Amino acid sequence: MGALDNHNEVMHQMQAASLTLERVIARRGSLSTIMPEYEGRLPAQRVPKYKELCFGSCRWFYRIQSIINQLVERPLKDNEIRVRAILTVAIYQLLETNTPDHAVVNEAVDIARKLNKPWAKGLINALLRECIRSRRSLSKEDGQYRHAHNPWFLEKIQTLYPDNWAQIIKANNHRPPLCLRVNLRRIKRENYLAMLGDQNVSAHASPFLPSAVYLTTPMPVNSIPGFRDGLVSVQDEGAQLAGYLLNLEKNDRCLDACSAPGGKAGHLLEMEPSIHLVALEWKERKLGAIASNMARLKVYAHLQQGDATNLDWWDGRQYDAILIDAPCSGSGVVRRHPDIKILLEQQQVDENRAIQRQMLQQLWQTLRAEGKMLYCTCSIFPEENEEIIEEFTTTCGNAEVEPISLPEGIPQHKTANGVQLLPSMSANDGFYFSLLKKTD
Repeated sequence: MGALDNHNEVMHQMQAASLTLERVIARRGSLSTIMPEYEGRLPAQRVPKYKELCFGSCRWFYRIQSIINQLVERPLKDNEIRVRAILTVAIYQLLETNTPDHAVVNEAVDIARKLNKPWAKGLINALLRECIRSRRSLSKEDGQYRHAHNPWFLEKIQTLYPDNWAQIIKANNHRPPLCLRVNLRRIKRENYLAMLGDQNVSAHASPFLPSAVYLTTPMPVNSIPGFRDGLVSVQDEGAQLAGYLLNLEKNDRCLDACSAPGGKAGHLLEMEPSIHLVALEWKERKLGAIASNMARLKVYAHLQQGDATNLDWWDGRQYDAILIDAPCSGSGVVRRHPDIKILLEQQQVDENRAIQRQMLQQLWQTLRAEGKMLYCTCSIFPEENEEIIEEFTTTCGNAEVEPISLPEGIPQHKTANGVQLLPSMSANDGFYFSLLKKTD
């Protein structure tokens, strides 16, 4: 039995990261779906390093492929995914961590043996030793090395944002900040910052949103003061804008479509506890995450399993407000999900458009006259955002675009139908928002 199949084996974090990356490269899952499996097979003290290796290897995957190509005499075959994964994780450690060089080389060679690739031991040993010797003289002119993005993804960003592409790429390659949403119903932001100070946790308030706080140094979620008690939640500042833009009134009946894991639903209920919120999610297993969030925040939402592209779940009562956090490419949150660099293809963007279009058409029927709908994505691609809304409002007949006003200072691109936020180095992720009103 190979190490891959032995689920009782206590793994080394480098081996687990190599197996995880192998599956990402082979498109057999994302980090969010694969990592929990391996976390359960690692000793608790190894999990943080395992996560670091997974995220870092994906973040710098294309740069590392440039390095591999410079060091090998003959290119690796496309089907040698496991060897490529082992090399990628090892080179990431050599270039970006403090792990001793000899320990990385020895472990990588041993992993090749454990994972039934004994023929690759010599190749891995020689290539990694050459990387150590020549790391300061590697060519950095190659586009994959400089930008660390899939070539088609890079070209798309450059075409869409000729004046901002370098900023976007830099943000995508940067570790994301840890932003908190303070539950202002439970505690004032200044009091929460004082609580952090008392526990020697460095943080600062956002100059834009009254609920946003940034930790200077990220920490495990369950270790964040007040998190377990519902005083704060982890939520990007851009995502927090949804609650302010929808601006619900007392006793509004509201639908949060595609609700999991419940971050935006929780914020809506914090801002106006009297609303009647239906949290819609088509995957039953994800309803549990929403329920956990609601319990932690001590708020209530009606959880409804259903597909937002049809109305089989709907009871016929119309909503005053609807939030559509539509499935999308995730092109605005690459720094939080760096495996998007490897996994994303244009075909997925095209498939998302069909889903987004169907959601708008179906859910619009559930909105009352004069009601409002906030459409948002964590994408920076106009075909998932502005173009979808333009198409919908043109064909719908009773949809009116409402003006959006964001706090002064937030970097934003106003569009005809909404507003586009681009990833920022020290603040928000990339998001799109469009606010629609049903005229009759």
